[in-house]
Amino acid sequence: MAVVTAASPNTGALVTRLLRTAEKLNVGLALMAVVAVHLGAGFGAMWLGTLLGALVNIANFRVIVWVGTGLVRAGQKRLGFYGAVFFVKMAALMAIVWLILSRLDVTPLGFIIGLATFLPAVLLTTLGVALKPAAARSTSGSL
Repeated sequence: MAVVTAASPNTGALVTRLLRTAEKLNVGLALMAVVAVHLGAGFGAMWLGTLLGALVNIANFRVIVWVGTGLVRAGQKRLGFYGAVFFVKMAALMAIVWLILSRLDVTPLGFIIGLATFLPAVLLTTLGVALKPAAARSTSGSL
């Protein structure tokens, strides 16, 4: 059974694959949420909220993947840089969410539906890796 630890040379590649797999699943789930809300409620404030929530979600996850991959590959020399980028990302995310909900005609429920695909994507990716046989995890090139 292959065990990946922080000192393992395969850690960076494994984390990168894991994050990218979750990112792709997140995009797919976000698109499905936008389509489902359109089919259920049509075009309107609910659909616009879901669409904007999905776009914010996808952009947020993209930055998380970039920062996470950078942290794994950079080592000690660039931890401060990636920490600062993460802090700026969080401040920007809060500002964008506030602007969308306070200035645009969107329903908060729709916006949350668009944002909410992040957690199932991470959960499903983690379950997919955990349920894969150990031999397949150590020999296959994908998650």
